[in-house]
Order: sequence, then C-alpha cells, then structure tokens
Amino acid sequence: MSISVIYNIKRIKALWEKLYEANSEMSFYQSFYWNYCLDKRTRLKNIKKNNAIIEYVICNERMIAPLVVNKKEKTVFILGYEDSSDYLSFIYNSNDIETISRDIGSILNCFKGYKFIVNKINQNMSMYRAVEMWTSSSTAVLEKKSSDCVYINTNYIGTIYDTMTKSSRQNYRTSLNRLKKDNKSYRVEFKFSTLSKEFSLELYKLYCLRRNDCSENKKKRFDIGKIKRILKTTKFGMNADVLSKYGLTEPVFWAGIYIDNVLAAFCEGAYTNDKKRLCISRVATNPDFYIYSPGIIMFVDIIDKLRDDIDLFDLTR
Repeated sequence: MSISVIYNIKRIKALWEKLYEANSEMSFYQSFYWNYCLDKRTRLKNIKKNNAIIEYVICNERMIAPLVVNKKEKTVFILGYEDSSDYLSFIYNSNDIETISRDIGSILNCFKGYKFIVNKINQNMSMYRAVEMWTSSSTAVLEKKSSDCVYINTNYIGTIYDTMTKSSRQNYRTSLNRLKKDNKSYRVEFKFSTLSKEFSLELYKLYCLRRNDCSENKKKRFDIGKIKRILKTTKFGMNADVLSKYGLTEPVFWAGIYIDNVLAAFCEGAYTNDKKRLCISRVATNPDFYIYSPGIIMFVDIIDKLRDDIDLFDLTR
C-alpha cells in the first residue's frame, strides 16, 4: 500500500486528470480546475487562521483524496464541503466498490483520532456505497450529514408539462397568461461554452441580488458595492465564487429567459463525464420579474429540448 501526501495541487495535475477522465461518473465538481479554484479560494480565506491545511493524499496512484485537515478541532473533510461544491468525492479511476472502500480506509487511517465529516456524496456514485461498506467494519469516528437532491429523469412520455402536478401546470399557465396580458415578449436561450467576463459579471450580480432578496440574515447578504469593486479587478471570480471563475476557463451549461430583452432568470451548471447527467449548480431569478415565475417557463422549455441528450436533469442541492 503506497500512501503519499502532497500540499501543492499543481504537482498532481497530470495524475488528477488521468484519474478523472477515466471515470465516467465524475462530475465537474471533481475536475482538476474546479478543485484548483477551490484550493485558491480556500487559501484566500486565510485557512491558516483556523489551524487547517489542505492535504492531497494519494493512494496507490489510483485515488486522490483532497482533504481539509483541521488540527485544532481534529476534523477532516473533503475540499469544497464549506464552499461551492454540491457533490463531493475522492478522485479515482475504478468503480469497484471493494477497491474504493479499501483505499478510503487506507487514506483515513492516516488521521487516527480525527473525525471524518461525510457530506454531499452523491448516492449514485461508487464512493457513497464504498463509504457505507468501509464504515460498517471501521471504528473510525464519522459525522454523517445528509441533504436532499432533486433531479428529473428525462425518460418521460410526452412532454415535461404532462408529468407536472396539477398545481405546477396551473402555475405555468398562469405565468404565460400574465406575460400575454401585460404584452410581454420572452425568449429562452441556452448554450454550453465558456463565458465572457462581462456576461459572468451580469449573472453574478443577478445571483447576489436574488440571494439578498431571500436572506433575512443581514450577515449573510452580499455587499453589492464590494462585489462591483471586485469584479473590476483581474481577480474576478476567484474572490467572487468558484463557479464564476470556473466558467471563464472551462465550458459550462447556461440557460436563461429574457423578458422584453431583460434577463429574468437563469441557471448554470455542467455535465458529468459521461454527458448523461446535467448538474445545475446555480439558479437565480430577477426580482423585477417574480410575478411571471420565469424560472418555471425556462425549465419547461430547456428540459424538453435536452431530453434526447441526457438521462438526468440534476438540480443538485
């Protein structure tokens, strides 16, 4: 059993990409560049003040565990747990449950006396079942947390509208009728590509406005003035959020609905390696258009158009 620890993510880029590309179930949350952005963002948040370090533990050149180790609190969790990743996982090239389980055990044995926080592991991934297998025979201390995910299976008959509940269909019709009554035009667009800095700025500002509008906790609200200053710098995205930074360099899926040529709602995400699941990482609605529920119109439109290309439309968490 070969175990090594690396502290500079750039040193393992080749191995990371080799393992990642060999595994069809990996999502963009496990890609090298996404985790590179997470690494930089985590360090920018002064991780040393929390007595925590980032360790990349490699097992047998077939698994990489990107871990945040807090020596003061004696906890270990996967990089992204306290940030933008909706799904967390180690990086591995085999989906053999027993092999993954053994490698997980070998890695976590390096942290005896620590509590391993398990969260955001997709139940459809091999790692989820491997963790279950490992914990059944381990005396390690784990803290398991769960959160619900929402996805739409695209093998429905007819249209997505036909599968909706009675109340959802009524809401959809009401939205269209309001647009018609108010003499509003709309169009839905979507694409899979990198995004320009200017367009990313527009999306991020709308996302922040939506978050502020929904948040009752003032401490959790975004400082729009500060965001505007950040977005003018060359560090845009790194200080803003990981998805913004990622989309400047790597292709992302984007869909939006415009009402009278104004962006009323949008979603962003990316595909899993097998291109069969589309993971939506962010959804936001322009507060000026709440009355029209533009998000539901957008999703009804794009899901029907994408159904032949994907198996699951995954709204994550």
